Parts: sequence; structure tokens; C-alpha cells
Amino acid sequence: MKKKMAFVLSLIFWTLVFSGGFAQTKSVETFPSIEPYLSFGLSSPNLTPKQIVSIGLSFSSYPQMSAADFSKYLSLYNELESRVTSEKFQKYSERVKAEEVLMLMYEKTLRRYSAKQTRITTMFDEGTYNCVSSSVLYLALAKAAGLDVIGNRAPDHCFCSVIIDGKKFDVETTNPMGFNPGEKRMIEQNGSGTKYATVPKKIYNGRYEISDAMLVSLVARNITSIEMDKKNYETAVPVAASRFVFIQNDGVSQRNDGRKDLDVTLSNYAAELQKKKKFYESMLWMDSVVERWGMSDGLRQNYSDAIYNAIVSLIDKEDFDSATENLETRKKYVAQKDYEELTQNIFVFSTSNAAEKISSFNEKVSYIKKQMSNPLAQNKKVATRLNTILENAWIKRIADVIGADDFIGAAKLCDQALSDLPSSSKLKQMRQNSLNNYAVTVHNSFADLANKGKYDEARKVLNEGLKNYPSSSTLKNDLNRLDRMQK
Repeated sequence: MKKKMAFVLSLIFWTLVFSGGFAQTKSVETFPSIEPYLSFGLSSPNLTPKQIVSIGLSFSSYPQMSAADFSKYLSLYNELESRVTSEKFQKYSERVKAEEVLMLMYEKTLRRYSAKQTRITTMFDEGTYNCVSSSVLYLALAKAAGLDVIGNRAPDHCFCSVIIDGKKFDVETTNPMGFNPGEKRMIEQNGSGTKYATVPKKIYNGRYEISDAMLVSLVARNITSIEMDKKNYETAVPVAASRFVFIQNDGVSQRNDGRKDLDVTLSNYAAELQKKKKFYESMLWMDSVVERWGMSDGLRQNYSDAIYNAIVSLIDKEDFDSATENLETRKKYVAQKDYEELTQNIFVFSTSNAAEKISSFNEKVSYIKKQMSNPLAQNKKVATRLNTILENAWIKRIADVIGADDFIGAAKLCDQALSDLPSSSKLKQMRQNSLNNYAVTVHNSFADLANKGKYDEARKVLNEGLKNYPSSSTLKNDLNRLDRMQK
């Protein structure tokens, strides 16, 4: 009956106060903050070199790093920038500048590629990098050098390009010889000959240009994905929120996945709560998400499913009033089919629960029949389930009478029950079993008397039995036997 939610964000590169508008019960769950932990106050997607590095550093640390640490990392960048802005460097041609920026990065900073190492801080500390961290550094230094540089994304990769004399040259920043991938380069010349290296040009299927802001935001995107893999939503959520706010007005990049990734992160946390069977908490989480960030296509079905599972859990706990209240206050967020199903389930299970608590059999049956007149009972499935509740009440009552060996009384109760439920195969079978048991009882009594030669008493027992069960073949045969015995 319960639905499941599962989402994946791929890698490329508050305690809350809830609105009074929703019905609630007290929750002890402490949720991650859904607020951005960073705000840069930038409206343009085109950034200066210092802004690129500063934002990359800020995204690399949650919670925010100290001012002293920030200054330390910025100083390391400034040393590199001073090289590319020097008078000597500025005398180079643009192509040489573009290549020398990349070589400088590997000379001074980059040491070892690591697919998930996206943090700018770790890049400066350890020299490990991936396509995102190295591209961010190249973007900043190339801009500082005065080059016309742009960022690019592909499905599982990012890289830079420089425009020189109107021609675009790709820069694969994960390789020191990544300028213009595919071009053969001499790496050594000595008496034994000349050695060349060729950096294979990657096929950037689905590539598209992105803004400076989008490129540096990939630091946050990768961190969000990495932290989600570790189930660390206390970091993943505020980082995803910060990225969304940072790039939400980016009109340069061909695609903007900031809101989509935020929705996936928020929905994945809801799914994690449900895996822990915290269904009600999952719904409260989605309440706060929608209240803060508004409804979106990425949240709509997940919110509906969270509500569905929470209501089911309340039904399972027999808290039907809360189930009804919580469902009605969120009706507009639930798929119509699910709303109808949940409304029907609350009605059916609450009816069954209430009927079970009524000790008087007549009052119990009267209550169930009253429920059958409810408009919800016009639904065929609901009507069938109410019939089952009524049938079970009759079966339990009849079973009690059978337990007292009153088989004829049980058969008569079956007749009454079948007037309410004429198609019940269970009641028909109970009636027949009761009559059969009655016939066996009468037969045993007859046999005992006949064996003792008490034929008149035996006949009296059979006549009484046939009066109660005139179609019994067993008792009819016994009467024939008795007639032969008395001839």
C-alpha cells in the first residue's frame, strides 16, 4: 500500500518552525536547515577573477571557514595571479598566455587528479583536483591574464575554452598538456631523438557554454552530491540551497539545473526519512520545503507521495482523526486518485475499528449497516469491504454459538446473516457445517438409544432432528433403519 521514493543526483565533476496552516503532531526530528548558508549579493553571472576564487572557496567549506583561513587561501591564489598579471607574462601572445596559465597551475598548485576532489580549499592544501576545481582555477587565472575565457559543461564533465583571434580553443584542465586537446606536442629533445605527447581530444557530447557563476557553482553541486552519498543532508541541503539562490538569475548558461538539483536534494532527504519509517516526519519536512521554496514540478509528486505515506502510517496507528485532518489540510497537494483512496481507507478502517469496540452484537450490526448508507459506500470497492466487515461480525457471532454446540441455533443465525449477505459463500458453508454437525449429534444420540433397544426414544430423537433438519440424508437413513429394526 505504501509508496516509495528514490532519487539520484549524479556526480560530474534549522530546526524548523512549521506553518500553522497544517495539522501537526509533535515531532522530535531535527531537520537540516533549508536556508542558504551563503549569500553573495551578486546579480551578474559574469564574475571577476577574485569573485570566482572567493565564491569557489566559500562553497568549499560548510560551515563557513574563518576569516583567517579565507585570507590564507586567497593569498595562495593571489601569488598565482601576480604571475599572470606581471609585465613579463603580459608580453606573451594570447595563445602562449593560455598555455602558460595551465602550465603554471601544474607547476605551483596541481599535483594529483582525483575524480571527486572538487573543493578549492583541498586543491590548494593538497594539490588534488578534478575537472571542476581545476577549471575554476583556470577560469580565474585566464581572466586575470586578460584572456577571453568561457566555461563549458558536458553530461559528466566541465572544461574551459579560450577565444583567440576569433577561434575557440578548448582547454582540458585535468591535464598539463590539455590546451587544444588532440594537438601533438614535443616534450623532450635529445641525442636519441625527439619525443612527443598527444593529449587525446575528448568527445564532449552534449557540451554547452556556461557562465562564470555556473562554472564556480559546480563546486557546490558536487559537494551536494558527495554529501548526499554519505547521507549527510545537514550539509547537502544548505549547500544546494545556496547554489540555487546564487545561479537562479543566470541568463547566460544554456541550462540551469539549480532548482532541479535543490528539489532532488530535498526529496532525497524525505525519502531517507521514509526508509527509517518516519513517514509523518517526512511529510512535515516536505511541508516546510514547499512553504519555503514553493511548489515545483520536481517536488509535486514527491510531496504527494510523502503525504500519502504519512496518512497510511496514521491509519496503521488507528489515529483516524489525525489522518483525516492532515489529509484534508493538504488535499490540494495530493494526487486525486490517492486522495480518494486514502479517504476511502480512513472510512473503511475506522468503521472496522469502531465496530470491533462495540460489545453488543445487535448494536455492532446496526452500526455497520448505518455506515453502509454513507455516500463513500457507493464505491464498489468500499461496499465490498464493508460487506466483509459485516460478514466477519456475523461469523464471529455464529462461531460463538457453534462453540456452545448449539448447531441449530448457529444455522438459524446463518439464515439471518444470509438475508443481509445473500452471496456470502463463507456464511453458506457455515450454515451447512452447522447442519451437518447437528445431524451427527442427532445420529450419535439415536445410535446410542437404538443399540440399547430403546427404539421409541430413538424414534423420538430422529423425529425431532428431522423436524429441525428435514433434508438430512443421514437422519432419513437412520429413520429407515429404525423402521426395519422394529418390523
